[in-house]
Amino acid sequence: MKLINNCLIALTVFSFGTLTFALENPALNKAETLIRPPILRMTENGYRLIWNKNKIFEGDLLLKDSSGNSKKIKTERGNVNHSESGYYADFTDLIPGEKYSVKVPGFGKLNFKAPPAEEKSFTFAGIADHQTYKDITSQTFYLVKKEKPDCIVSAGDMLENGKVINWRANFFERISIFKGIPFAAAEGNNDTGSNLFASYLALENRWYSCLYGNTRFIFLDSNLPMRSDAEQILWLEETLKKNTSRWTVVIYHHSSYNSSEPDMSMLKNRAVISELFEKYKVNLVLNGHVHFYDRTQPINGVQYVTLPTMSGNLTSKVRVNEKSPYYSKTILGFRGYGLFTVENDSIKVIIKDMNGYVQDEFVIPYAE
Repeated sequence: MKLINNCLIALTVFSFGTLTFALENPALNKAETLIRPPILRMTENGYRLIWNKNKIFEGDLLLKDSSGNSKKIKTERGNVNHSESGYYADFTDLIPGEKYSVKVPGFGKLNFKAPPAEEKSFTFAGIADHQTYKDITSQTFYLVKKEKPDCIVSAGDMLENGKVINWRANFFERISIFKGIPFAAAEGNNDTGSNLFASYLALENRWYSCLYGNTRFIFLDSNLPMRSDAEQILWLEETLKKNTSRWTVVIYHHSSYNSSEPDMSMLKNRAVISELFEKYKVNLVLNGHVHFYDRTQPINGVQYVTLPTMSGNLTSKVRVNEKSPYYSKTILGFRGYGLFTVENDSIKVIIKDMNGYVQDEFVIPYAE
């Protein structure tokens, strides 16, 4: 009888312990368990490394420079759908232009370069709408990688829709091509859903700013209201007001200006943000969405460029409107990307197609 009672007590304790563990550790859903290769997202003062291998990791990362000096970097648990998942680590106080390496748990060694000093030139790649055809996305990503850009910015629509399966197939299975190249993106209309954009890029908001060399990149979410009293717009003006960078580049998905028939411009976002861009002397605005290339004449000192799609369907039933008051160059019917070389006195722009041919080339001079 005593043996039976002891067994019942042990079973009760085990059952209670198991129940407690289950309550404290609920089964992770697909969004949380998705394997995510290392991404170096640009931040205000360096990079945020983000990854997920579905393995518990406790400890610090060891960041090494080219001289063999090392320092421990604290890691944090990431957050997906309000549950902990994956990890991230912030690399700050990096020596400008220095080469670093770090071993990422489950993925091996990652090599990367710190942002350049303010007086140094650099080249960034501008991409958009890399969403539909996975093989074409891979092909174009390899073309961009071959250009050896210092960093890459995306104007959004990285997916066909915001479901987890598309994050896996369209983004995470392709983004590893850019291994070690700093990356940042604006949210496109097809990227929305379950707040995964902010979760997977370890963002506090769906809009944010980062600093790279002498350039401030500002990423906006054009899916959200662009009213003058909207939280994002109030943040935008405050960010621009405090900005002391030599160059300012703003990236968001929906184009404010297009020289097309019918007019594909997103008129509802134009008035408020364009006024702020002009007031605070933004140099360059990058967009996507329409799946054709378009560049305006400088509008009150601001250069607008709509990047070509990388792997989306090419736009049909649209004609070029050369009579548009802001028309400079509009090209239909090709997939490609942009290369932007930032120097002290200018930004040199080259737009290429998937065959490597230059479709457009121009210079944005610096204006005091």
